Amino acid sequence: GIPRTNNQNSKMLNALSLFCLMFAILGAKATTTSESIQEILNQTLDKYGDPGFFTGLQFSYLTADSDESIATTAGFTSTDKNATVTPETTFGWGSITKEFFNAVLFSLQGEGKVSLTDTIGDHFPEYFADVPTDSDQVVWPELWKDAKIYQLLNMTSGITDQFHYFGAYIYLGKIKSWNDILPKQWSMEQLVNLAAEFQINELKICEAMKFCFAPGTSYNYSNTGYMLVGMIAEKVSGSTLEELFQQIVLPHTPSDGIASYHGGAPLSADLIDQMAQGYCNIFVPSTPAGTDGTNWPYSLLGPAGGLIGNSAGLNGLIRALFRGQIVNKKLTDQYFNDYMVNTKTGQPVKDRKTECGLACYGLGIYYSYSSTMGDMYLYAGQPLAYWTMFYYIPCYDLVYSLSKNSASFQIAPLETTLTDVLSELTTTQPDLFKTPKNPKFCPNDTNIVAAAPGFLEVEAGTA
Repeated sequence: GIPRTNNQNSKMLNALSLFCLMFAILGAKATTTSESIQEILNQTLDKYGDPGFFTGLQFSYLTADSDESIATTAGFTSTDKNATVTPETTFGWGSITKEFFNAVLFSLQGEGKVSLTDTIGDHFPEYFADVPTDSDQVVWPELWKDAKIYQLLNMTSGITDQFHYFGAYIYLGKIKSWNDILPKQWSMEQLVNLAAEFQINELKICEAMKFCFAPGTSYNYSNTGYMLVGMIAEKVSGSTLEELFQQIVLPHTPSDGIASYHGGAPLSADLIDQMAQGYCNIFVPSTPAGTDGTNWPYSLLGPAGGLIGNSAGLNGLIRALFRGQIVNKKLTDQYFNDYMVNTKTGQPVKDRKTECGLACYGLGIYYSYSSTMGDMYLYAGQPLAYWTMFYYIPCYDLVYSLSKNSASFQIAPLETTLTDVLSELTTTQPDLFKTPKNPKFCPNDTNIVAAAPGFLEVEAGTA
């Protein structure tokens, strides 16, 4: 999805703090859960839909004792208002794809095909070879050679993001506008090579903007790093990413869920018919606000943002990941625990309970600790014309998510919507929060361990 600043990460978590406060003080209400949530979604759509260029919302939540999500929708799939959003309507998930791509990578690691401590140079030495100055062979910055895979995944590699260098090239006049970028089909190698070219030729600009730095010395959100690891995954497995997602992740889609991965070919007509029409509200003035971006190439997102589905599919896959049904529990725990970083400094997190009040970043997921709810995992994904966000509360094994059919940097109203919806759950369904399902992830527990996808049943202190 679109890269974020630390300030945007902080804003993304404001809803979390407010929700925790509401959870502690609100009393029961007489209205039903479905009525309350429907009213909240309707109010959000009425107040923010037109200025935000979205016409529909889809929310659902999955409780610990259920195999199916409970969904509520509002609005229409497009501005022509010919069809309403249903629980089966699909949306782009954007950067939420990252944690599932990491599941693919962890699976390959379990097969001995790759290690997160491998370097870029280990897998692509040819890009660092000495070549004649008049050669057409692409070379990558020498600084990349020793960058480790886990640094590409936790945003500490120092490799700039494709949206950053595209923006810089537009500013410098080397690319006319976003209209020259968005309709094009891209390969992962093309995007990585462009990042290398930018870092070599415009290093001063890159460093001044803090997009480029020595691996492990800072933090900068980079989708391009995931493109490079995607190239590694295909090389070591002999399979395409589409095949790997189909083999490893998508079989765990729940019965009421819809999910598919797209990183190469254009979307099919059948898939587009199932989607809400997506509107772009970001690349102004190149693409006027409200431009239809439904079929903009997902090859620009790939392993960093290529999943599409409904909220029930997302909820079910998130829970499968955290329950250890997609990836080996111990393997997942090792990598999520060992490579969590502070988003302000890019340095490893030493104490999650004190450092991660706003957020720390692991391998494709944000972590936050709340004194009220305990460990919480979350992500907001924003592909080119959609926005989707989820929260997972392991203490109560609860997943909930919200999608809208537009992309913009004005996401505060949607965060407030999630806050309001969860407040309604705590008041209309208090039984969901009475008995912890995973006590060691709850607050005020001396045995709290750093939670990780797929490791909920492993006791603290075990390998």
